[in-house]
Formats: sequence, C-alpha cells, structure tokens
Amino acid sequence: MTANEGTASDDRQVSFKYVYIPAETFQEIEERIFQCKKKDEVMGFLNHLKKHFKRADGPRTTKQINTLHQAFKAQMGDKAAGVDDRMLQMLSSTQMVETIALLANSPETGFIGVYMYCDDRASIKQLPANQRATSIARAAGMHIQVNGDVFIGRYMDNEEDFARMDFTAVDISSSAPWVAEANAQILRRSERSSDTQALLQRLQAPAGPSSSGRSNGSSRSSPADAEKAKGNEVGSSLRS
Repeated sequence: MTANEGTASDDRQVSFKYVYIPAETFQEIEERIFQCKKKDEVMGFLNHLKKHFKRADGPRTTKQINTLHQAFKAQMGDKAAGVDDRMLQMLSSTQMVETIALLANSPETGFIGVYMYCDDRASIKQLPANQRATSIARAAGMHIQVNGDVFIGRYMDNEEDFARMDFTAVDISSSAPWVAEANAQILRRSERSSDTQALLQRLQAPAGPSSSGRSNGSSRSSPADAEKAKGNEVGSSLRS
C-alpha cells in the first residue's frame, strides 16, 4: 500500500451502531449511529462520549463543587496534602471514560469484544444507579453496580487491525449470543486461575518425610555420597 492509499483509507467515512442506556428508567434505551473518519475511529467515539458525560453533569452549585473536591481528597488519601484548590479544580473539570469489558476481545472470540462505557467519576459525582445497565453486566457474569448513563459498543482489535462494529438494541438481551460467550469466558478464566493456584501450592509445599522416617536427602543418597561420608569418618579417626 502506498502512502497516498493509506491516507485515502484513513479519511474514508465509517459508521457503526451502539446503544445508549440512560440511568433514569423513564428514558428509553436508544440505538444510535456514530459516523467518523477511519483515522478517528478509536478516539473520536470516546471523545463523543466524554462530551455526553460532561453535558449530563450540568452546572454545579458551590456546595456540589466542595463536595466533589472532598471526594477527590478522600480518594487520594495521603497524597491529598500536596493538592491545592487549583489542582482540585482541574481534576473536577477533567472528564474521562471508564471502559468495562463485558466480553474481552481474545483469540477465542475472534478478537471481538463487547464493552460498556461509563462516566469514570460516577461514584464521586454520586450519580444514580443504572439498574438496566447493572442487570446487563450481571447477565454477562459481572457482579458490579453501574452508575450514571451508560453506552455499550462492540469492536474488533487483534493488535494489528481495529474496527468498531455494530452493537444493536437486539443485543440488549440475556439470550444474546455474546452473553453466553461472556459467561463462558469467565468460566475459562476461573478454571485457569484454579489450575495455577493448585500448581503454586504443589510447588510451595514442603517436602515430607520418607516412609523410612529419614529425610528425602538421606534416604536417596547415592553410593558416591556414602563412600564420601565413609572417607570423612576414616579421616576423622586418623586425626584423632
């Protein structure tokens, strides 16, 4: 591929579907479409979500700002002593997106994953629980509580190629194929973890005594070791 062909490819328009799940249950779940240039496929979507979380946060009162600052200090623990009001203001105005892997992309899934996108400061902002998003996460085997507005999308990433894919309203179902894949993935991880733990326990276990009551080392001494020990005894008697 030439440089010009690569540039043309990066500038082509791509679009994909994703799902918006509002925290407020009176609001409908929406299937949305995002369009961008191929080169903006990764960060363009995340920046779009940041704007939503920032806008949904709305203007804050002085009391809310102070409460937010105190929450930041509590989260930072001992490091909070060196943080001034200007730094707190900068932190409170910064918006990030938390990404939760409901189905992590892996060789078993064809490097296709399903991801939940949340406000990374949802707990500090004391946003309401998102009951519908929490139910979806739990159906996928994740026992977590999700707060604030949530988005769910799908993408393929094999470390060489990246492409966002459609995730539609039909996929918001406990019977959707990806949900079964997610639970199977968690089970595989649990089994691998159990196997690793068992191996570590065997490796770390102290060697027990042999059936003759001697240590493993003495019960398995070679003829050469026996001759060496005998020679030491003879040498000792000659010196005495």
